[in-house]
Amino acid sequence: VPFGKFPDVSAELSLAIMT
Repeated sequence: VPFGKFPDVSAELSLAIMT
């Protein structure tokens, strides 16, 4: 899935991975 089309989702996943 192209995260570029879903910046919000990308940020959410980034935070989820970091936590």
